[in-house]
Amino acid sequence: MEKQKFTTKTSPKSNLIYCSVMALLFAIVFFVVERIFPQIGMYILLIGALVCISCFGAGIILATSSPVILKFEDDELTIHDSSGKDYSVYAVSAKDFVFMQTPLERKYNMGCLRIKGTIFWMFGVINLSETKTYVNNNFPDW
Repeated sequence: MEKQKFTTKTSPKSNLIYCSVMALLFAIVFFVVERIFPQIGMYILLIGALVCISCFGAGIILATSSPVILKFEDDELTIHDSSGKDYSVYAVSAKDFVFMQTPLERKYNMGCLRIKGTIFWMFGVINLSETKTYVNNNFPDW
């Protein structure tokens, strides 16, 4: 019987979007806190600016990294990360894969993939609907 195979990857540029959104949320929170506590406002704005710049900088660094490659073969997953290391994920069920998408990600058929019981949480996974179909068809449903 021929082995079932499927390969997809992440889009590193999507990390810039995630980090930019986080920087924007931090900016809003720090601005509101500064308005509530005006006596320490300058310090809060300074800390907020540093946090926002750090988030945006992390997004730029992540956006220029190489993509994470996900190679499925039957009911085993090999993850090739951006540093060149390979990790094998096996003995997991289809229920352990958690797929998440925002409406914008759904439009571009990408999203987040988390594997319960592991350290793996990948953002910007391309071809998410095909990945979900493969997982549901080839991984056990314990």
